[in-house]
Amino acid sequence: MVQNLTAKLSPEDQQCWTKTNRTAAMRDKRCVRIIHDKGKCSERKLPMLKGKIGSWLRQKHEVRALCSGRTNDGRTGAVYLPLK
Repeated sequence: MVQNLTAKLSPEDQQCWTKTNRTAAMRDKRCVRIIHDKGKCSERKLPMLKGKIGSWLRQKHEVRALCSGRTNDGRTGAVYLPLK
């Protein structure tokens, strides 16, 4: 299952996560991939969004771990999330 979050974290992103997690559970999916982009919109072109999403997802009790995507799956602009 794939979810795309390429904008800044917002209440809509949180709702999107809730819907994605619920859908994954209903479909008996144990892993999801979230494409978040790196968010290099800062003045220094540093990846801001990547860190925010990583720390946000680490707080979710449904997430066992997270790791960056494979080269053809978005590399560091995406994460795999094994779910509980």
